[in-house]
Amino acid sequence: MKVLYDEVSYVLKHENKLLKLVNSYKNSFVATTIQFKPLLKRVKSKNKAVVLGCNVSSIKDFKGDIIIFIGDGEFHALMIKKMNLNKKVIAVNPFNLSKREIRREDIKKFEFREAVAMDALKNANNVGIIVTTKYGQSRMKDAVKIKKDLEKKGKKVYLFLFETVNPDEFLNFKGLDCLINTACPRMALDDYTKFPAPVINVGKVL
Repeated sequence: MKVLYDEVSYVLKHENKLLKLVNSYKNSFVATTIQFKPLLKRVKSKNKAVVLGCNVSSIKDFKGDIIIFIGDGEFHALMIKKMNLNKKVIAVNPFNLSKREIRREDIKKFEFREAVAMDALKNANNVGIIVTTKYGQSRMKDAVKIKKDLEKKGKKVYLFLFETVNPDEFLNFKGLDCLINTACPRMALDDYTKFPAPVINVGKVL
C-alpha cells in the first residue's frame, strides 16, 4: 500500500499574541514541532528549528541566553532541557499562551517516576507491553524479545497492539502491575497519569 505523508498545521486563535510573547525574548532560540512550523516564519529570532518526533538534536551549539519551545505537553521541552542543562528553557503553550520554565527539578521528577516504574517492573507479576503499528514507531521485534525475557523470569506478559494508543482501553484489562511502552516515548511523560499502571519506556528495558 502506498502511503503519502503531508504536513498538517494548527490554525491558532491567538497567533498574534503568541508571536508577541515569543518575540519579546531577546537572544533566544525558538523551537517547535511540525504542527506549528509556519509560526517560525514570523519569529524574529534567527535561531530557530523544528524538532522531529523524539529527536531534539536540531537544538545544539546555541550560544544565546534562552530556549523557547512552542508546544503543548512537557516531553519535548524536558528533552531540550536535558540536552541544555545550563540554558534557561521556557515552554509556551500555543493554545492558552501559558508559559513555564523547565528546571532541573523537573528532570529529577521524571527520573524519579522512571525509577518507580522500573521498581514496579521488577516486582510485577503481570506486565503489559504497548505496541503501535504506526510507521517509524512500531517496535514489534523488541516487544517480542522483552516478552520472552520476562516470561523466563516467571512473569505473565501481554502484548497490546494499537494504531493509536488509547489509555482507556486498559480499563478493560484488570490486574496489570506495569506497562512497557514501545511506542512514542512521550506517553510515559505527558500521559502517564492516564494509564492504570506505571509506564516505562522501552529504552530503559532493553
